[in-house]
Amino acid sequence: MRVVGLDIGGANVKGCGISIDVSGELSGVISVSHDFPIWLRDRLQLWGLLEESIEYLAERMKPDMVSVVMTAELSDTFSTKREGVLTIVEGLEEILDSESLLFPTVDLELFNLEQAKVNPLSIAAANWPALAWAVGRKVSECLLIDIGSTTTDIIPISDGLPQTFGSDDTSRLTHGELVYTGALRTDLPAIVKFVNIDGNKVRVSSERFAFSADVHLVLSNITESQYTCDTADGRGKTVEESAARIARLVCGDIESLTKEQILSVASQVYEHQLIDIADGVKQVINEHELPSDCPVILSGLGAYFLGRPAAEKTNLGSQHSVQEVLGIDENVAETAYACALFAGLAKSDDQ
Repeated sequence: MRVVGLDIGGANVKGCGISIDVSGELSGVISVSHDFPIWLRDRLQLWGLLEESIEYLAERMKPDMVSVVMTAELSDTFSTKREGVLTIVEGLEEILDSESLLFPTVDLELFNLEQAKVNPLSIAAANWPALAWAVGRKVSECLLIDIGSTTTDIIPISDGLPQTFGSDDTSRLTHGELVYTGALRTDLPAIVKFVNIDGNKVRVSSERFAFSADVHLVLSNITESQYTCDTADGRGKTVEESAARIARLVCGDIESLTKEQILSVASQVYEHQLIDIADGVKQVINEHELPSDCPVILSGLGAYFLGRPAAEKTNLGSQHSVQEVLGIDENVAETAYACALFAGLAKSDDQ
């Protein structure tokens, strides 16, 4: 049985294809990832990209199942999240056999196409429960910290299942289980309001001059190839071009600020981002009364340069990569893999 998992985000489309035999054994795991800012692109491009990705992930065969989670519905290209979900669901219906379409819900049910249409908000932002479920199969008591390009999910797992107080984005923001900061796409004024330059407290510009990707590139946390989102100024993705964008955070440029001053600003932004994530982790620890030896599972692009040091600001236990826990290669899109696995095993159990 060939199962394709899709994780349709507002800025990225990720997919994973897996084969599951009658005993539940997995093989043929392949993955894709595409930068796709949905608010800037034509919808027809999205359907074409999804169709192309599914064909590749199904190894040029008709997939038995296509399991879909999404966060793209939050994009302001849609008037409401309901509209966003229904637009994506109906677009998938146009390119796929409707009987093969399945949608994990935030409550870890598995909806068919008609159920998704009737209850669209049940499948909105259902990416994190699917990943937490996959991790919980391997480590039944832990804290999952998943840091992607845009957001950070902090998910307590107990008895093998996610045990969050929040179920939608707003309630998860309330409880620290969602921190809206990420490895690539976060505007720098959302992270800092002041920086220190040569002992002086300097207010920052609220313009969209630079992203967190620029900070992490100049600090060597990411490579140029990992800078997959568009840049703020439309220019390139070299260290020098990122430094120029960071200088504009304080209304400067590469002539008015030294390299050392720009690196200092970048380091301060980085430290504040770590504090934001650590504050979310501490809130989750306190509200859920997690034990001090609770293991931490790190996932996403920012796992090691954001998740690990943020977790170290708390008193939690050992840290492990999601790839180590799930037994997958580092190039596999974790949530898309979990999405495919969730549907594939559910259907295998039904047979």
